[in-house]
Amino acid sequence: MQRAVIDSLNITSQNIEGIIINRQDDYTLEVVKSKSVFNPTRWVEAFGAKLTRNITRACIIHTITGLEIPLKTFSSAKGRDCIEFAGLYSYNERSNYLMACYNELKSYLQDGTISRIDIAVDFIDEIPKAVTQKILESRRIFRYKNTTYYKTAKEKRVNQKIDIKSYDKSKKENIKNGEKLMRLEFCFKGAYLKGYKLCDLDRLLPKLKKSIKRATNLTVEIEGI
Repeated sequence: MQRAVIDSLNITSQNIEGIIINRQDDYTLEVVKSKSVFNPTRWVEAFGAKLTRNITRACIIHTITGLEIPLKTFSSAKGRDCIEFAGLYSYNERSNYLMACYNELKSYLQDGTISRIDIAVDFIDEIPKAVTQKILESRRIFRYKNTTYYKTAKEKRVNQKIDIKSYDKSKKENIKNGEKLMRLEFCFKGAYLKGYKLCDLDRLLPKLKKSIKRATNLTVEIEGI
C-alpha cells in the first residue's frame, strides 16, 4: 500500500468572495481584475501565471500568515467563484499555513463543487520502473523544463479529465536532507469529477484510488484532509 496525499484542491461556489469579506480579521482581498481594475502584472508576481481571457474577475486573498491565495470567476461559471488551495502537502511552512487556512474555511465551502483535485505520491530516490512502464502502456512522455508529463495519444495541450506528471520534489523545494524525492502527481479535472461537492470528498476518494490503480498498478491510500 502506497501513501498518497491531496496536494491541491479547487472549489467553485457561490459568493466565496463574500465569505472572505465577512472575515476581515483573518483575510484581506486585493482585486486584480474587474470591470474597473486590471493589473495582470500583480497576478504574475503572486502566482507566476498569466490571467487568461476567460477569467472575468480575479482577486488575491491575503491571510494573516502571509499567504496569497487565488480567487477567480470564470466567464463560464455563472457568477460562481473558484478558490485554489494549491500546495497543501509540501515540505515547507507555507504548506502548513495553507492547510490551516483550508481547515478554517472548509465549513463554508461544503456545498461547493470540486473543480480540480491533485493527488500526489512521493517516492524516495526514483519512481519504480514498473509504475512508469504501466503508465506508458496508454500514454507517451512529454518533457517541459523539469517536469515529465504523460500524455494520451489523443490529447493535445490539455487533458480535460486526468493529467499525470512527475518531477523531482526535493529539487523543486530545495530540500537538503540528502534524500532525492520524486513526486508522481495525478490531476483530476472537472470533466472527470462531474459535480462532486466538497461534502462528497470521502465518497470521491475511492474513485480516485481506482483510477490511479488502473493507470499505474499502484494500490494507494489517500490521506483525508
